[in-house]
Amino acid sequence: MSLGDVAAAGLDPLAVRLALLGHRHREPVDLTWDALRAADRALRRRRARVAEWSESPSRPMPAERVARIEAAFDDDLDTPLALRLLDEIEGDESLAPGSRFEAFLHLDQVLGLDLPLDIGRPRTLPPGAAELLERRRSARESGDQTACDLLTRELAGLGVEVADTPQGQSWTVR
Repeated sequence: MSLGDVAAAGLDPLAVRLALLGHRHREPVDLTWDALRAADRALRRRRARVAEWSESPSRPMPAERVARIEAAFDDDLDTPLALRLLDEIEGDESLAPGSRFEAFLHLDQVLGLDLPLDIGRPRTLPPGAAELLERRRSARESGDQTACDLLTRELAGLGVEVADTPQGQSWTVR
């Protein structure tokens, strides 16, 4: 597969970099389309979060946590560990959005994932989400709660949060 094939499939070419960063640099990697799609979803989610956090007041980075990630880079370029630690920062709601924003921008200087790309862009649904939302709406109307829950989780993986209201389902892109 080439980067042109990746782009033609609607995936961001930097998803290839993210997928590779998820493995030790000395180990062989077999990139599958499923792995690339997962990396693309993760990349889009991180960019959406950075754009969301950019709207909050800046705060100092969580220095100890950023230092742990930098230490992973220094330890034979342990990018899989660095990404896991970055995910912990992303998910830690006790950290101010501005702190997470500054940490992600700082660390992206090494990762090279263009994480600030979505800052200032209008939030739109990621590819495939509109169809999933329609299927979820139909499942909910027919009373199929199991399908509704599965589709909600799949949408969450794309960075789309769904809420049910008296007026129907509503969604936001993270």
